[in-house]
Amino acid sequence: MCKLRRYEIWVAYAPPPDPIDHPEPFLRVAAPADWGYDRVLNTLLEKGYEVSFVLDLPQALKNGLAEARFCGVPIGERFMKAWDYIPSLIVFLPSGRVITPRRVSRGYSKRVISVPAYPRAITSAYHYADGEWRVFTILATDVPNDLFEKGAYRDALGVILEDFLPRGWLYTPIKRGFEVELGGLTKTQAHAVCRLLRELTQKLLRGVLTYRRGTTPRRPLPQEYLRFLTQEELQAIQPLLD
Repeated sequence: MCKLRRYEIWVAYAPPPDPIDHPEPFLRVAAPADWGYDRVLNTLLEKGYEVSFVLDLPQALKNGLAEARFCGVPIGERFMKAWDYIPSLIVFLPSGRVITPRRVSRGYSKRVISVPAYPRAITSAYHYADGEWRVFTILATDVPNDLFEKGAYRDALGVILEDFLPRGWLYTPIKRGFEVELGGLTKTQAHAVCRLLRELTQKLLRGVLTYRRGTTPRRPLPQEYLRFLTQEELQAIQPLLD
C-alpha cells in the first residue's frame, strides 16, 4: 500500500443526480504530493469517474468548507465534522497498474488484476442469439456510465477476456456495462459463458481479482474456472478452451 505521508488527500465531487433533493456524491483521493488540481481532476476523468470538482483536503481542513452542506451538515461547519459522511474507499493515484507479474513457481504464474473497487456494484448478465453469434450483455449498478469504455477497466477486461474466453470474441462498451460477441457456441455453452462473464465482472468490480495460470498454455487452470462455474458448466466449455 502507498505511504500516505508522501501523498495529499483530496475529495472529489461528482455531479449530483438531482441537485435539489439529493446530496452530491464524493470520494476520497490520494495523489502524489506534487500533483495539482488539474492533474488530479484529469486523471480521475481518464479513469472513468464523473467529477465536477476536487478539493485539497488539508486546505479544506485548515479553512473550513462551505461545501460541507453536500455532506449533510450545515454550511460553515468545519470539514472534519463532515468527514464521517465520506465513504471509506480511497482511490490511489496513480493507480493505472493493471497487471502485476508474479514469480513463476512450479510451472504456474499468478495474474493480479487491480483497479479501483466498487463494493456496492451488482452485476447482471443475459445473452441472445444473433445468427451464428451469441451476444452477451453485462450490466453493473453503482458505477460510472462509461467505466468500461476507456482507461484501467477496459484494459483489465481485455486481459480477463483474453485469458478466460476462447479466441474470436468481440468487445463493445455500453452505458454501465459492455457486450461480448462470441461465435460457435451451443445453448449450454452460452449459458456457461454468460455466468462466467457475470462472475468475473462482479469480482473485478468488488475488489482485486487474482487467479493462477498454467505457463503452457497461458490460460487459467481448470480449478480457477471452478471459482466461477460449476463442474458441469466447465465441462461444457472445455472443448472451446483446448
